[in-house]
Amino acid sequence: MKTKLLNLKTLFITMLCVASALGASAYDFYSNGFYYNIRENNTVEVTFQSTSGTDTYTGVITIPRQVTYNGTTYQVDRIGYNAFSLSRLIEVVIPDNITFISPNAFRLCDLLEKVSMTDAVTTIGYQAFSGCHKLRDINISNNIETIPIGCFSWCDSLKTITLPHSLKTIEAEGFKATKNLKTIICKAWTRPTWADDDVFDAEVKANATLLVPPTYIAQYTSRLPWSYFSHIKALAYDIDINGVYYVTNSSGTMDVTYKDTNYNSYSGNVYIPGSITLPEGTFDVEGIGTLAFFASREMTSVSLSSSNLKTIGDRSFMACSGLPAISIPSSVETIDDYAFTNCTSLRTITLREGLKTIGFQAMTNTAITKITLPASLESINGNSLSCCTNMTIINVQPGNPYYTSRNGVLYTSDGKTLMTYPAGKSSSSYTVLDGTEVIANNAFDRARSLTEILLPNSLREVQTSAFRECNALQQMEFPRGVTRIASSAMDNCNTMNHVTLPSTLNYIGSNAFNRCTSLSVIYVKATTPPYCDTYEWYDYDWDEDVIDYAFTPTQFNNTSVFVPEASVNSYKNADTWKKFKKVYGMNYLPEYITGDVDGNGVVGISDVTALIDYLLTGSSIDTDAADVNGDSSISIGDVTALIDILLNED
Repeated sequence: MKTKLLNLKTLFITMLCVASALGASAYDFYSNGFYYNIRENNTVEVTFQSTSGTDTYTGVITIPRQVTYNGTTYQVDRIGYNAFSLSRLIEVVIPDNITFISPNAFRLCDLLEKVSMTDAVTTIGYQAFSGCHKLRDINISNNIETIPIGCFSWCDSLKTITLPHSLKTIEAEGFKATKNLKTIICKAWTRPTWADDDVFDAEVKANATLLVPPTYIAQYTSRLPWSYFSHIKALAYDIDINGVYYVTNSSGTMDVTYKDTNYNSYSGNVYIPGSITLPEGTFDVEGIGTLAFFASREMTSVSLSSSNLKTIGDRSFMACSGLPAISIPSSVETIDDYAFTNCTSLRTITLREGLKTIGFQAMTNTAITKITLPASLESINGNSLSCCTNMTIINVQPGNPYYTSRNGVLYTSDGKTLMTYPAGKSSSSYTVLDGTEVIANNAFDRARSLTEILLPNSLREVQTSAFRECNALQQMEFPRGVTRIASSAMDNCNTMNHVTLPSTLNYIGSNAFNRCTSLSVIYVKATTPPYCDTYEWYDYDWDEDVIDYAFTPTQFNNTSVFVPEASVNSYKNADTWKKFKKVYGMNYLPEYITGDVDGNGVVGISDVTALIDYLLTGSSIDTDAADVNGDSSISIGDVTALIDILLNED
């Protein structure tokens, strides 16, 4: 049966009469604007002057932490019964040594707008804030378990209230006639019980939004009385502690997350502990979740505990433009895609043994000047360190079986793939090491000091955006053996005036030469026109379909293309190539010398050694030059034929 309550107005009148009878004897002493009653163990409570505190206090006040009277120092640990009732307060700051707010403490403070309390408060008495008609800002302690009878009744300016994780019970009329509540945030994982249906008004339950922890939302949507709310939604986090937001995982661990989808959730110095202890148990903090610190531009430092953290999540620190440095603990195994992308102030990142994976564009466009990759690293994407225009050197700890540093340039340990050239190196020329077969994604992205890049005969593939925005590059000659130049490979090499494409080339990706505004000559040695890919998309700004070709409309009109004499008609009829208005025939010299296996321009004993090494180990060679006997295969017969050539030389 629903509990019957005394009419609040009757309660108010009764309490006023009791307080009036106390008169001038309501306090033990006065000090610096506050009245106190002495309690046990040198503690005091704040109280009123007389007549239930009418006009006792006014304006903005901060309650003292301690007070000295007659030579004795007292700790202020309590706000007494009726202490501020009927006072003309506007704002109150409650210090961190006050644990108890007595009944009626702020009742009928008509002008009170804001109350700041700390988590030291463990108890709030009945009707403590009842009738505070202008109250619109109050933070309830995270150690409150009960909202007592009528505590926030008639607080009709209150639009948002946050109920703490610790809350277990809301007693009768806790928010009665608080009719303008628009948002109720309840952080409790186990739904708090209600004394009756009068805790919230019917219009609040119909119109307000109830926000609850996402992992525990079923606690509220499926059970009365919380399911009376028409609008129940999930928060972005399960709990916030010391300004850090977390979600729980099914494994019994936690990940750091963000406050809401406006992101920019953190500022200043942030500390992430190794574990969180709650009444529900202890939770290891295992991950920095997706978008956790995204766009937190005013965050200046992050301290990561080294005990349990395993993952730095996707875009977790992306666009944290005020972060200058970070140290990754040894427990971390994975730094996910875009984790530190666009951290434009990030100059130092410390990686430790234990790290296994660095994801796609994980540190792109940062201010990192140098980096050391640990021996434990197993995987790093080619563009993980791209666009770092301050980076001058990439080191790899000895013993890494997958990667190596060659004069500060990152290669795979077998030397077959150039992963990253530090874009901040001041050199004007770079020679890619012989034996390199692949230039990885974004490998030279924004290497703006390079005017010349020399590629080895061993090269076979140029991946996406490999030379993007090499703005000082004058020309590029792709050696014979290259079969594939991927999309955007030379994008915005805007000073490059000519390029040479080899006879072996069979594929060019879309936008491969986009924004190469100075490109005036293309030499193509392939007798069969290489296939040029396209990318089709819809431009909503111009309301039209768009096709991106390997080359640009300006190049189609103005760039001269020189192709093998016998292939002119093939190019003029081939997709993409037929768009060029200036296609000319040219007699190219042979690109290789039969028997010149090592590609040094002469046939000698070193070619025999290179050919034997190829047959034994599969090392990189010019296979056309190595087909000495002309049978379209490489075998011991070619070794014999090559030796015969050397023996029969005049």
